[in-house]
Amino acid sequence: MKKYIVALIGSLIIVGITIGISNPLDLSNVVSVSFSYKYFLYIIIMCISGIALSYIGIPLFIFLLLLEFISLGMVTYFIFSNFLLKGLLFSLIYILIFKLVYWFLLILNGFYSLKLIKNNYKYLFRRYRENKNNSKLYFKKMLIISSIVICFNLLSVTFGNKLINYLASYLLF
Repeated sequence: MKKYIVALIGSLIIVGITIGISNPLDLSNVVSVSFSYKYFLYIIIMCISGIALSYIGIPLFIFLLLLEFISLGMVTYFIFSNFLLKGLLFSLIYILIFKLVYWFLLILNGFYSLKLIKNNYKYLFRRYRENKNNSKLYFKKMLIISSIVICFNLLSVTFGNKLINYLASYLLF
């Protein structure tokens, strides 16, 4: 099972790289969007709608994670094509500092989203009271994880631009 997950993540990154080859990006747009308060507002809206759509049966957090991996491939290709090995090192440090925690929290939210969907369907078709209590528990867990995601992104928006500019000036130029 672990092999399939690694293969899926690798294939999504390769899809992102191929999209990056066919559609070149402007790095200044990526940095300005990733560390702006519009991105923070986007994360808030995605967390709220992800929790709400989990009750309907749509695991939005998993789709958001898939899009994150595709965008990772696009940005990594762009940085590597312009700065070669230094760009790859910069991309790796960027992933470790800003994206790894965010992806882990998205995986947790996706897991609890699927558990919530499963319990809601059990409650809908079997009418067991325990399943409704489990749904409340999963909702609370998703709410806590989403609040951590929002706090982490607030920190990265507030301090990330300064850190990325310093890191880019040290590694790339």
